[in-house]
Amino acid sequence: MGLSGVFLLAGTDPLRLPPLTLAAVVVLAAAVNLVELRRRREYDLLCNLGVGAVPVAALVIAPPLTGELLLHVVGTLRG
Repeated sequence: MGLSGVFLLAGTDPLRLPPLTLAAVVVLAAAVNLVELRRRREYDLLCNLGVGAVPVAALVIAPPLTGELLLHVVGTLRG
């Protein structure tokens, strides 16, 4: 939501971003999620429970990827 405000202040429609920008937003959100997992030591807990790196990566990247794809679809349908 904060990035949408930044894009609006920059004069860009947040629903019509280029694919490279969408990928950068997803990577940034995933990196922030991963840092938060490690800061709270939740990553250690997941590893102790036997959860591997691939499922953790999927859990970290799924929400921002889903959100950005949904915004892209809405921007495309809006015309």
